[in-house]
Amino acid sequence: MALSDKTFLHAFQKQAARTPQRIALSDATKVTITYGQAQKYANYVSQKVTEAGVGRGDIVALFLGRTAFFPVAAIGVFQAGAAYMPIDPRYPDSRIEFMLEDSEAKVLITSRDLESHTAAYTGTVLYAEDLWVEQEATPEPIVDGNDMDYIIYTSGTTGKPKGVMNIHKGLMNLIDFYAEELNFNEQDVSGVYCSFGFDVSVMQMFPFLAKGAGVDIVPTEVMLDMQALSRYTNDHGITTMHLPPSIVKFFDPFCENTTLKSVVAAGDRLTYGPGRNFLLYNMYGPTETSVIMTSLLVDKEYENYPIGKCVKNNCGYIVDEYMNLVSEGEAGELCFAGIHIGTGYLKRPELTAEKFVKNPFSSDSE
Repeated sequence: MALSDKTFLHAFQKQAARTPQRIALSDATKVTITYGQAQKYANYVSQKVTEAGVGRGDIVALFLGRTAFFPVAAIGVFQAGAAYMPIDPRYPDSRIEFMLEDSEAKVLITSRDLESHTAAYTGTVLYAEDLWVEQEATPEPIVDGNDMDYIIYTSGTTGKPKGVMNIHKGLMNLIDFYAEELNFNEQDVSGVYCSFGFDVSVMQMFPFLAKGAGVDIVPTEVMLDMQALSRYTNDHGITTMHLPPSIVKFFDPFCENTTLKSVVAAGDRLTYGPGRNFLLYNMYGPTETSVIMTSLLVDKEYENYPIGKCVKNNCGYIVDEYMNLVSEGEAGELCFAGIHIGTGYLKRPELTAEKFVKNPFSSDSE
């Protein structure tokens, strides 16, 4: 199935030119950024990282708090032809140091209140406080669908964290699928609940910015207070939001707001549903893909909630240890294929060769 645009960047630039006065981003600090401003700020970010030597295929680390400037910085990185790597400020300093060293990020974009956590970094540091500058000239996109867009590091629970490389065509397919599945438009607002270091944040930001909707960064202080979270969604006009499955069952009884239309549960096993006042989707996908591979609209209670069907331009197989398809009802390992599959683990060719294998059930080259 054809994609609506070549990359997110192509879609965003067209949207910013068409609706420059529409609010694109907001956060708890009362910052609001229009599409036109977001484009101009991203232009300046792109200029500064390019001047620092960043080019196509390079990596830029984003070490920022829950600010509306984060997606702006990511767009600027895309315009420079590079990929962004998010670092959560809550990570231990040892993990931050490891990610910066392992990724060989050429540039680090951070804020001055966080600089003590990156003292060992020897690359170029740009401070977000200095990047709120409007640059009129918008560069033509130099990325295509096969270029790397972001790197997410795994948790490292089974060893050292690994940087997973994902690409633009997977993100663009995700954008098209998500817009169709949730049926959102320019009047909708996505609430970014999860950490920028978690790949679900990709799904909460870029589909909406590609389609002219709003993105609101939910503040930390309301995340675990269900009444406060419900009030926040109502006060900020949030119409869709991702929540961890463990939070959904606590949030639902308190959700009496008038704006929320849909909630996406992803990242863990769902044990509750459907929602009383919103549509609930159960979605699943490993870090090695463009966020999700399967989706289910939860319209009834289940003893075991299914993860749904594969999203468009992707497929899944249940196989045995010899990569043979198992019969219906038999246990096996779930393997995915399709446009959302990433390109591998950064600087780990042996592990990439082991986990990212040619699809034996397809005649395609991938």
